[in-house]
Amino acid sequence: KRVAMVIARLNSWKLQNKDVYGYIKIPNTNVDDIIVQAADNDYYLNHSWKGDYLPNGAIYADYRCYRNILKNYNTILYGHHMNDGTMFNTLDYFFEEEFFKNNRYIEIYTFDGIFTYEVFAVYITDMNYQYIRTAFSSGEDFVEFANEMKSNSMYEREGIEFNEYDRILTLSTCTNRARTERIAVQAKLVKVER
Repeated sequence: KRVAMVIARLNSWKLQNKDVYGYIKIPNTNVDDIIVQAADNDYYLNHSWKGDYLPNGAIYADYRCYRNILKNYNTILYGHHMNDGTMFNTLDYFFEEEFFKNNRYIEIYTFDGIFTYEVFAVYITDMNYQYIRTAFSSGEDFVEFANEMKSNSMYEREGIEFNEYDRILTLSTCTNRARTERIAVQAKLVKVER
């Protein structure tokens, strides 16, 4: 029933913009938004989810990602770090150890169902670092990548291990300090509802 409601809502948004990809919700943060996807990673930097010009942009999926997120080893979402607390601003909360410890899950709703991810990494990195990689030569290559991402984290989530069938989510936003600096929050897919 929950999945049917989610898909009905996504379909109504898709009537307004064919680029609608899904929806993201992170409990106890302000992240509660529609996700879109364009043919590049520039358009939604300054367009709303409806496609109107908007300097704040939208939360959007990397253009290299499949719409069926189970096909992505690494599903990547971008959003601005808005000073008013919207978009991906409250990803900052994960830098507080207590918050990281007690807030494990991110929900992604797509036309294929509801996907729950468990946060395993939060760190500051450089925009040229490979955390937004989508192509892997093999399952082993992906596992090596996922373990490297885990090792970057400021805090450790107990019991997170990876195999070649796992899928991860990467959320990326600016720090608003240095132009090339990025905040990364990464999570492992732990539940699928269809």
